[in-house]
Amino acid sequence: MLLKDLARTVRLKKSRNILRAAFKNDKEGGFDTAWQDHLLKPLLKKNSFTFESLGKAFHDFRNDADIQILRISYEKGMARFRHLIMTEG
Repeated sequence: MLLKDLARTVRLKKSRNILRAAFKNDKEGGFDTAWQDHLLKPLLKKNSFTFESLGKAFHDFRNDADIQILRISYEKGMARFRHLIMTEG
């Protein structure tokens, strides 16, 4: 469920606005901090995860095809968005 939330969050206009503003203020450091504080941490809390348990879950389900599809979808979406923000004028 968390991966679905993450993939969906990357596509939300509100999320993009938060990250875009953070990047303008502090470049990559602002982007990363805003991503963790305003988007990732609330999703982890909502899904009863911590950073440690998230890493363990990724490890435990590393061979699950459905999890891999969701993870790839999230990673591609985040990479596209990060690139978009960093190349904006």
